[in-house]
Amino acid sequence: MRGGAITGAARARAAAPVTDAARPVDELTGAGATMLAAVYEGDRSMPVRTLPVPQPGEGEVLLAVSHCGICGSDLHFVVEGWSAPGTVHGHEYSGVIVATGPGTDGWAIGDRVAGGPGRGCGECRPCTAGLAHLCTRRGWAEEAPYQGAFATYKRLPVDQLFRVPDGLDLRWAALAEPVAVRCAGCAARAPGRATASSSPARGRSAC
Repeated sequence: MRGGAITGAARARAAAPVTDAARPVDELTGAGATMLAAVYEGDRSMPVRTLPVPQPGEGEVLLAVSHCGICGSDLHFVVEGWSAPGTVHGHEYSGVIVATGPGTDGWAIGDRVAGGPGRGCGECRPCTAGLAHLCTRRGWAEEAPYQGAFATYKRLPVDQLFRVPDGLDLRWAALAEPVAVRCAGCAARAPGRATASSSPARGRSAC
């Protein structure tokens, strides 16, 4: 970075695909496998720590994180202490599947994906109104048993996966979640549609 501009070399590194997709699966899923993650430890502190690599279970995959954005809520979590110490944040991300658990038919190692909110409970008011992304019974993407994508790897259920089309850089694919939030907000304010003040999920952010 020079004078606020990204150099050609920096741009190439930022656009390069993740390399951990080639790491042997047994190295990722074996006992003692570790990764780096930015861990919120309270008092506006978020150092990089070494953590165990999360292991994919039934209906889950392990993602090598390529890119992850910093959401406004991430700033609130850290600067204003909205979250508990020990949390790994990051929910605007893309990456490559490097390991799969049972019950993940249709997904394979090497698939390029972006993460999303997944299905809701199907019973709360937002879900029955077709707003599953505002489900009141689903926790944050960073809550246990899952951690966020400010890490080398992220474990997540297959219902949160969105396939990245060929030709779309993973750097831009990481913007899928915030772009979807903005599009949904604009649609909600269209004539004849519910507004933020009349939404059944008022007060709960989709991002």
